[in-house]
Amino acid sequence: MDTLINSRNLNSTRSGRLRVVELSALAVLTLTLTLNLTQPHPVKAQTETAAQSEQWRTPQMDIQYTLAADLIPFISRPDAQVLLGRVTGTDLRQQDQHDMQWEVGVVILEVQQVLQGNAFPAGAAIRVPVARAADPAVREINNQNQWNNLTLNQGELLLLCGTPGTEKGELHASAGTAVASDQDPMVLSVQECCRIEKTGERQKKQALLQDALLNSAGISMYFALDALGRRAVFGREAGAQMTCLAVDSGKLEPQSSDEVCSYLTNLCFFNGQEGADLTNQRIASTLAGEMSRAKEPERKLELAQLLASCVLDEFSDTPGEDEEIRKKLVASVGEPASDVVISGLLSISELGDELQQNRTGKLLEVWRSAHQVAR
Repeated sequence: MDTLINSRNLNSTRSGRLRVVELSALAVLTLTLTLNLTQPHPVKAQTETAAQSEQWRTPQMDIQYTLAADLIPFISRPDAQVLLGRVTGTDLRQQDQHDMQWEVGVVILEVQQVLQGNAFPAGAAIRVPVARAADPAVREINNQNQWNNLTLNQGELLLLCGTPGTEKGELHASAGTAVASDQDPMVLSVQECCRIEKTGERQKKQALLQDALLNSAGISMYFALDALGRRAVFGREAGAQMTCLAVDSGKLEPQSSDEVCSYLTNLCFFNGQEGADLTNQRIASTLAGEMSRAKEPERKLELAQLLASCVLDEFSDTPGEDEEIRKKLVASVGEPASDVVISGLLSISELGDELQQNRTGKLLEVWRSAHQVAR
């Protein structure tokens, strides 16, 4: 049967939120730049003493050149350090690599606040390896690497997540972004994510994640989705149930609900290999319900496409078995009632492009067949 190319097979959503991004031809290079820091280099706005500067000098430093914008996948790492640091200086030089000129070295930060981890106390001076395009114009068109987006000017406040380096006072940053202050919404959201991550008691953690789904916007909601879905901290069944409850509650704003519905179609939740199991049934019911409740035709069409991406998935290589599994899955959806779903699909049957209309039509046929509803 037909399948959709959407967020089922991606770890991202369509909202443009901070997430692990696709890399351009430039950024796809997974190179490591080797720097020799034994020679003195000009230091911009450097506030270190000579003794401190000498302490940082090491024969070689390997730098993984990309910095992600999305902190979510990294917060849960056992040795993750999440901190707020103010730029006090940089030690950068130009280097040719892979037919391109790079600006490489370190940015020096004073730790302002520790959100997670204990490797770097507040007030400590730390060095973070950096590699970015030397040409500002090149940086603008290759902004998947966050280092290309940061000014690194003295005083800039950076929210970073990474792991301790091999040298004392060294942080290998995996993700980060610039923020306005320690009260920036991004800082507060990440702080909440770290608090949830530290919570060990199961029921309390479930309550915090459920609350993040229902009452949070932006990164906190996505953190909850990532914990319940990709990481499956409570298992697939419980995670899907909590996520479906958030949609079924009717408390989410339409945009947030659409994001959560999109995430429900990811393989970590709706998995065709599991056939018409209870989790897949619950997800199909939730998607059908939200589609039926949607007021705007365009939104109803989008939700119908998400539902189709699940229901029209391939459940078996054997055609007869595949059809039986699909019929069982759809027949299990008792709420919303079949006539409500069919009515909703009929109302958008002529919307969208040819491919969307074809999927809506197939979905309509499957629903009628599974619930034995005549045309």
